[in-house]
Amino acid sequence: MSLVQQVTHIKVRGSNEGGQRRKLEGAPREVRTGFRDRTAGVDYTYIDNQGRHRVFSGRRTDMPAFVADHVLNPGLVDQEYVGLSDLAWATQHLNALEQEHGVVSRHSKKAPEPKALRWSKLPFDVNVHAPMLVAQIDRNGNWGSVPIDQAVFPFQHLTLSPFANVFHYGQACFEGVKAYRRADGSIVIFRPDRNAARMASSAKRLAMTPVTKEFFMDAIVAAVKANQHLVPPYGTGAALYIRPTQIGSGEVLGVKPAGKEMFFVLVSPVGPYFKTGFKPITLEIRLDYHRSGAGLTGCDKVAGNYAVTLLPTMETKAKGHSEILWLDVTNAMPEEAGSANFAWVKNGEIYTRGLNCGTILPGVTRDSNFTFAEALGIKVHEGDFHILEALTADEAFGTGTAVVVCPVGGLAYDGRTFVLNRGKVGPVTSKLYEGVTAFQRGDRNNPVLLEIERRNSGLLDRLEKEWIYSLAA
Repeated sequence: MSLVQQVTHIKVRGSNEGGQRRKLEGAPREVRTGFRDRTAGVDYTYIDNQGRHRVFSGRRTDMPAFVADHVLNPGLVDQEYVGLSDLAWATQHLNALEQEHGVVSRHSKKAPEPKALRWSKLPFDVNVHAPMLVAQIDRNGNWGSVPIDQAVFPFQHLTLSPFANVFHYGQACFEGVKAYRRADGSIVIFRPDRNAARMASSAKRLAMTPVTKEFFMDAIVAAVKANQHLVPPYGTGAALYIRPTQIGSGEVLGVKPAGKEMFFVLVSPVGPYFKTGFKPITLEIRLDYHRSGAGLTGCDKVAGNYAVTLLPTMETKAKGHSEILWLDVTNAMPEEAGSANFAWVKNGEIYTRGLNCGTILPGVTRDSNFTFAEALGIKVHEGDFHILEALTADEAFGTGTAVVVCPVGGLAYDGRTFVLNRGKVGPVTSKLYEGVTAFQRGDRNNPVLLEIERRNSGLLDRLEKEWIYSLAA
């Protein structure tokens, strides 16, 4: 039996700075190829036939050109990568060495075992450093010039100039997407096409080049496929969080677009956004800070929207509240709850700020919840409503990719806390949470989904086709 079962990644030790400049096929720009240290080594991390993780140190000169070239993705600190075609070659190469010389068994050393994850106890945070996708825009302003399977690398730091636009003028936008494992073991991604459209809109608002829907979809699928083992098991309440990000990476001094841009996709398995799980939280209504205003970027998912909320949120949490309920600049109308959309229920009907205000995010999960609400016969009102209406609500909730649905049990306003539904989860909130999460998991026998199907025959099948992206085996 072969000793080498699977090479998991390759790291080249040495510099490529002294090589000849040339244009690689599919590369975004000219790069230097060849290494100053011609004796530079290569570390292959692999799994042996006993399931142990090991490292074999080989020679750089053993690598064929098509493999060595893939390491030269501009913008990465280390020459390290996980291209699928390269790993296949490396596995065959190490097996050939072992069969001919036995060198793998003599020179390999044990690599650290991956950290075991407690799926049901995961916080919503960076829980692993997983393989990521990195791409850059080409000279003609197009994405996708580098094949997707050559753009997935082990997690590592990016190389950016201190003059990069993102550090000074904030050209940065991102998305939040989730992948789930269903009972049959399959992996699905929830509504990624909507995230693609929103990210393109955000990039355009920041004078960056919108990533095409096709490239966006291919990129997140490639990132998920490279990390299938990190999609939490069915029934754990956890998911794989996907963070596509686009930044202005070019150097600037005056206020202007970066000219060069970088797109990358990060992933991490996560648990509930709040440590308390699906339990009511308290929101503080702040009159001294605002997250956006007319003509600004409140309806786009850009980094600056979140940076301005950090200080007031810290102050609010220090008082014992969970998040802030943001008002519009007139301090009259409720807009968003922390980083989630906000809605409340009165007499069995839902009320929320309308998207035409231009200051709240067009949430993907928001739309999903309201679609389910209407399918359940719950009327949804979108418009301009006063904060006093929310204070007398029967129940309230936040909704977003991270929280899905989060019950709100109290609103702190003007020195007083208004308790909603006796501080408990309301029936509408509970129904929406149960319905949306069951749909994401594929639990079509869930009572809420059965009620939707009874009221709207064929709707769930249509939404399955429109909302769920299944990864091919």
